[in-house]
Amino acid sequence: MGIFKHGLFEDVTENFLLMGKENQPYTKILDENKECLLVSYTCEEGYEIEEHFHDWIEFTLVLSGEKRIYVEGQENILSSGDIIMIDYNKVHSSLANKETTQITIQLKRGFIEKYVPEFESNKIVCSSTKITSVYDYYIYKNIIDIFCYLANTFIRNNAIIKADFIGFLYLLIYKLMEECKIDKNTENKFNTDNRYIQNIISYINSHYNEDISLKMLGEIFYLTPEYISKIFKDELGTGFKEYLINLRLDYAEVLIKKTRKTMLEISDECGFPSNKSFINSFKKRYKKTPMQYRKEYII
Repeated sequence: MGIFKHGLFEDVTENFLLMGKENQPYTKILDENKECLLVSYTCEEGYEIEEHFHDWIEFTLVLSGEKRIYVEGQENILSSGDIIMIDYNKVHSSLANKETTQITIQLKRGFIEKYVPEFESNKIVCSSTKITSVYDYYIYKNIIDIFCYLANTFIRNNAIIKADFIGFLYLLIYKLMEECKIDKNTENKFNTDNRYIQNIISYINSHYNEDISLKMLGEIFYLTPEYISKIFKDELGTGFKEYLINLRLDYAEVLIKKTRKTMLEISDECGFPSNKSFINSFKKRYKKTPMQYRKEYII
């Protein structure tokens, strides 16, 4: 099963009414107790925030660019439209791979507990870098849409802003509890040496439509191609090539069903070496051509 490239969400910038001008941060506080804070800013390539932690729950949505966010040592590569939740007191840091614009909402621990006392943040994993299926894609698209509405309640300035905010916060927390709760049976799926496969997958999330090979990954992560091939089979139960093809097909399926792009455009956007290889791979998996598949799900 593949993992989607997160540029699928790149049109989220259109959902915002006001942003910081140039590189000047836009900051707004919701209430007098300073329990809710929104910050929007653009940072240059190479901008780094060192490790820190705080008693806030933090949601960050990347509007454009690409950055690495490390949470408790685990790397998440977020590109346009990606979202991540960082729990209270989790040590985290970040590094901008490109010039990056983002919106961050921080909520004090007591603020959420006051309105949704049953919310157990330590049992929630929310990061669109974890998408592994078409179903996950739609879950995160919904979460991102709700976050956009939530952020806009800061940006709008009227008498009912707090009522709006609490309403959308309830909706966001509900979706997190329903869709992003940790399954205890898979909570420890990755450990020790499996950090390698996590980092490799995070890289592929943002670059899978490029010419990726085991040799290239080995040079990036200072591992032998043979070792990378082995951990793919051991940890994911599939070979690297099969994994990459399935990943591209997952993305292609969404584009076929939800856009009017030509098959040649989809083939190129998903990273297939040729339109012929795209059609052959698609037929092998879905038992029909991409065009036949589209006719069943025509918009």
